[in-house]
Formats: sequence, structure tokens, C-alpha cells
Amino acid sequence: MPNLHRLIEGGASGVLTGLPPLQRDMLWTSVATGCRAGRHGVTGPTELRPDGGGIQPAGHRSWRAPAFWEILASAGIRTTVVNWPTTRPGRRWAADVIDDSFAQAHGKDFDDWPLPPDCAPQVLRATLRGLRIHPGDIAASEIAAFVPDLRAVDQATDPSLAQLAHILAESASVHAAATHLVAESPWQVLAVHYRLIDHTQRAFLQFKSDPAADPMAARPYGGVVDAAYRFQDMLIGRLLDLCGPDTDVLIVSPNGMSQSVEESTRPMPRAEGILVAHGPSTARDRIVHGATMFDIAPTILALFG
Repeated sequence: MPNLHRLIEGGASGVLTGLPPLQRDMLWTSVATGCRAGRHGVTGPTELRPDGGGIQPAGHRSWRAPAFWEILASAGIRTTVVNWPTTRPGRRWAADVIDDSFAQAHGKDFDDWPLPPDCAPQVLRATLRGLRIHPGDIAASEIAAFVPDLRAVDQATDPSLAQLAHILAESASVHAAATHLVAESPWQVLAVHYRLIDHTQRAFLQFKSDPAADPMAARPYGGVVDAAYRFQDMLIGRLLDLCGPDTDVLIVSPNGMSQSVEESTRPMPRAEGILVAHGPSTARDRIVHGATMFDIAPTILALFG
């Protein structure tokens, strides 16, 4: 991962600690607000519908604490947010938010996949629709970069290649939106949430093995997780090129994944994530100790006084 390596070598890095329960929506809302779940209000993946007639995916309605992008927007700082968990509907926020329903494909092909009506500000909708990639448009040659022996897979009984196509399409859609907005829109803060590593680890970490110890055990999915890390690094590199060398960069995750001791093939969340900081406001070649997911929002706000 040469781009991540460059950021680490020229900046500060360390472990970022999350707080159990390691539930995605709860963790990332804590990252955005600097608050625990009891204060920010997002305690799970769903919320009660406004009419009381059932549940829906958790979103803006559940938030009881302001996100860092709301605080920045109230100070006149132009902020763009792409694919952050639990942000639907995107049109409800003061900042330019493209919510986490934007890139989740539906329908048999692109033409059968309508853009969710409230996933983004109205002024961005026409552009965003064409930036999405449907899983059906992911070519076999692109899948082969992750699964070189894909012809050995019986897709009638093994849905893993289709699952990988969905993961890649979502990540590509998120990246297309982020890079377009960086290149074409005025912004001062860009927050992009990628689920590529999380999804590939949950789906394929169980197949990862040491080819030197057991060459056959790694086939055909043993290299998917490593390929996903390389792909993520390429996406980071493209954003870095567009943002320029004078931009302060934070790369964070409040948790990681590991294979459990009890069930060696089952990937499990762990509370140790990653923090990498780089840019004119960051000391070079430093190790960060004791950072938690509650420190990210205050750090971003401190950069703007």
C-alpha cells in the first residue's frame, strides 16, 4: 500500500480504539460526533418509522448530537460528505451529504436502478445518477484481479463472485462521486466513507491463508482481501492527487477484523482500528498513543479553530 505508507512515513499514525459493542452505525456516528451512543442517539442499524408503523434503516432522524460537518457548515465552512453510515436522507443535512443509500444497487441492471429520491441535495442528483456503477457492469477481467482462478467457481452454487461484484460496484460508485465533487465543486472539508475493506474481510477473510504453507487452501478466494487492500490504496492515491499536498488528511477506522480463536474461519470485529494523519498541521514521523473514536470530530473542528 504505497500511498498509505507515504502518509504514515510523512505524518503521524497509531491505533484508534473503538468501544464495544462494535456495531458499524453506532461506531461511525461516534466518530462523526465525538459522543457515546447514549448521547448521539444511534444505537443500531434501524429506527422507528415516523408513522410508528414499523422500522426503517437508521438515519438523520436518530441523531441527537451534531456531526462535525453540521458544526462546520454553521460556521460557513463548505463540507461534503459521501456515503457516511446512518445519514439518510442526505437532503436533511445542512452540509452537502450524499447518504449511504446512494451507492447500494438495486434492480437487474443500471436502467432498473432509480436514484433514491432524497439521497443527496437536489442540485447534485442529475450528476450523481450517472456516476454510479451497477454490479452487472463489473467485467470478468475486473473480478479476475481479485480472483484469478474465477473459472473454477461454479456460480450456480457459489454466489461469492456476485457478492464481490456488489462490493466493487459500491466502492467504485462512492469513489466516482467523491472524486467528481473534489474536482468540480467548491469544498473545504471532504469526508468519504469506504466499506471496501470491511465488506471484503467479512466475506473473504475466512479464505485467506499462507500459500507457502498450503498452496491449495488459498484457491480461489485466498487473495481477495489482499487485493482489496491494494485497490483501496489506489483509491486513496487518487483522492490525494486531486486534493493536493497542502491538504490535511485523516484516515480512520474505529475497528478492525480478525479471525476468531474459537472458529478459525470466522472473521470477527475487534476494537483496534487505525489512525493516520498527514499534512501541514501534522507532526512528521510520530506515533500516536491512546487515540479513540471520540477524538476524531474534535480534531477536525480544532483544525478550523
